[in-house]
Amino acid sequence: MTLRRLLQKLPFFSWILACLHFWVMLRAHSHACPVVWISPSGGGVGSAADLRALAIGKTLGRLGWCCVTLHPRLGQQARRILLRLFKPDVVLLQQTRHPLNRPEIYFPVPCVLDVDDADIINPSETSRIGDVAARCYGVVAGSRHLAGLFRAFNPAVRVIWTGTYIHSVASARPNAARGRILAWAPSDPFGYPVELALMQTLVARLSTSAEVEFRVYGVSPARHDDMHKLWEGRLSYVRLRLMPPMPYKEFVDSLAEVAVGLQPVCEDHEYSLGKSFGKALAYLAADVAVVASNNIDHPLFFEDGVNGRLLLNEPTVWAQACDQLLSRSQERQGLVLQARKDFLARLTTDKSAQLMSDLLHRARLGQAWPRGLAKSKDYSE
Repeated sequence: MTLRRLLQKLPFFSWILACLHFWVMLRAHSHACPVVWISPSGGGVGSAADLRALAIGKTLGRLGWCCVTLHPRLGQQARRILLRLFKPDVVLLQQTRHPLNRPEIYFPVPCVLDVDDADIINPSETSRIGDVAARCYGVVAGSRHLAGLFRAFNPAVRVIWTGTYIHSVASARPNAARGRILAWAPSDPFGYPVELALMQTLVARLSTSAEVEFRVYGVSPARHDDMHKLWEGRLSYVRLRLMPPMPYKEFVDSLAEVAVGLQPVCEDHEYSLGKSFGKALAYLAADVAVVASNNIDHPLFFEDGVNGRLLLNEPTVWAQACDQLLSRSQERQGLVLQARKDFLARLTTDKSAQLMSDLLHRARLGQAWPRGLAKSKDYSE
């Protein structure tokens, strides 16, 4: 189809969006720097789209890239028109949930697919997502587990952990001033039943020597009764506090008084295995001592007894570790201080963007990506 016919078929709203993108691209392409288009799947602040697309794009701009983030509502025809007018060097597709995150739309520009979800294990989605991955120059995965799933469709797969741009919480208390507060912060506790069962048994096995507040995040008020029913008979010495879904910064700030943050990942629940560091980023930013499962990529960052606790998924072991940390603020503070150093060196947006920049350069130049699984000191290798 000719450019003129494409322009004639463009709806009015798409005209407005296309014009806005036109001026952004005109400025971006006027500079002598490589141009990357970033197509997020959509999502609010603190979502994967925010942390792995929008924030990455802003940081890439400081690394010598000219970045253009495509609005999720920019239609296919408008994207094709802009592609003809402004051919970027590479396109970064964040997830496959957006219907226009398909490499054939941007052909012949090389596309890089970024994934941090386990949607590909859904039988109804495997073929579609696998086809997208196969057509891309390479795939960036949020964890080694996801890398393994996608390597069946594309041999060029690299691991880049999700980083965050929130590095600290102004109201964070020293550990000596924090109460006996445990937190489990899934995006949806009802969506992770195996992890929920582990948390239920852990809480039932905590010491009865002192009261503990146990926070469960991601519970809307409409589902409070459903969650309370799941904890009946398990809370003799534990006060359950349900925390609603909240904006990202507000969520991180709410952890300022938490003593111990729980990061369980269960091997017999594949969607759980699809996680990377997720809410652990918020724990680290808020100086919360982390207790994590000894699986997925956790052992590549956490060292047991040094910057956190790294445990097998045995409820009694978790309960003993929590009891110990809740009663020893100096031990928690030692873990937190080392975890902060490691967090700032390895789990920030700046670090993720540096690693992404190298892969994008290789894609635009037609160079092969390094291969191999993550190593304990350099997970990108």
